[in-house]
Amino acid sequence: MATATYPPPPPYYRLYKDYLQDPKSAPEPPPPIEGTYICFGGNYTVTLSLSFISIQYARACLFVR
Repeated sequence: MATATYPPPPPYYRLYKDYLQDPKSAPEPPPPIEGTYICFGGNYTVTLSLSFISIQYARACLFVR
């Protein structure tokens, strides 16, 4: 019977090796997506706004029974 080991971690884990001692040593997150982007072959436009999200959140909170 053959066994396999777990795969090694991705190489970017090295970017976070000193995180416990210095949390500011981790790289900054990427900027938010603006405009259009491609996902699984389809073109999408970023149209959500904070007001839309706030309205949806308020509706979900107010109408929960």
